[in-house]
Amino acid sequence: MLKWNGTTWQAQNDSVKLYFPGQGIAISNDTIINTSTVDTNNLITKNRISANGEVLGKFDSLYIKDGVVTTIKLADTSVTAAKLNRMGATTGQVLKWNGTTWQAQNDSVKLYFPGQGIAISNDTIINTSTVDTNNLITKNRISANGEVLGKFDSLYIKDGVVTTIKLADKAVTTAKLQDSSVTAAKLNSMGATTGQVLKWNGTAWQPQKDSVKLYFPGQGIAISNDTIINTSTVDTNNLITKNRISANGEVLGKFDSLYIKDGAVRTAKLADSSVTASKLNSMGATAGQILKWNGTSWVTASDSVKLYFPGQGITISNDTIINTGGIVDTNVLITKNRISANGEVLGK
Repeated sequence: MLKWNGTTWQAQNDSVKLYFPGQGIAISNDTIINTSTVDTNNLITKNRISANGEVLGKFDSLYIKDGVVTTIKLADTSVTAAKLNRMGATTGQVLKWNGTTWQAQNDSVKLYFPGQGIAISNDTIINTSTVDTNNLITKNRISANGEVLGKFDSLYIKDGVVTTIKLADKAVTTAKLQDSSVTAAKLNSMGATTGQVLKWNGTAWQPQKDSVKLYFPGQGIAISNDTIINTSTVDTNNLITKNRISANGEVLGKFDSLYIKDGAVRTAKLADSSVTASKLNSMGATAGQILKWNGTSWVTASDSVKLYFPGQGITISNDTIINTGGIVDTNVLITKNRISANGEVLGK
């Protein structure tokens, strides 16, 4: 429903709820009365202390017992960086498992394992193989096979060996291409279907349908090369110019300053949910008031909402309040007219 928040109307859930007394319940005006027998041993008050379980203390100042929050009680990703103890870490260190617990240690970045002809001693990598000079590559040795040819200091790529898989995205820039070197045969289909063209989408070239439109002259039209010519006689009575004024219909004024006629916007012209809270007039509402239908129109009125919550011995099902606490013992009921004649506090 619409509810006034002191500044504007806002859409809120309708909190109006009608209640009817069930077993062990009486309703007087806006007061719900439990007419059942109260078992004080089961009452929880704000001063009653919980001494067992995982939550301890008084009802109005409960706290979680140390050490009871286990893994299963933590939601996934609930432990953020801010929750982690520093654990003596210095800048750049990482948490590393030492076999028993997590410890702050230096980041070893890369693990290496010795292969053929290699030995690793502590942090030293040792070449243990015999050098075969036949396998040495010098700057004057010429490669005559494979996809890269020539001397080591002037290698070049063999013609026709650069396939799509060898090209990194955007690696071949304009500067690396000779003019007209990219022929149609070099272009990948890129998923194109017959008749599609390459079109720039703002980031990359993509195959898309050709938006080219062929035009043919109709009555009163001639086409010469790329020029469309109106060959008809102009009827100035039907021309609309920016200075021509519209005096009829729902939209009035000149073409460059049109305005909607007062009262022309009806329900059918409003899109669903187009009337937001800021569009509504306050209609004299005061803070907390709502819009209520009076049988003729919407008017501002006080909110008659009353929220009820079930207490001990009470359940609420839809609009019915049910006594679940047992049989009513009227002898132990306390009403505003019952008189106390004993103890230190007397009277009604």
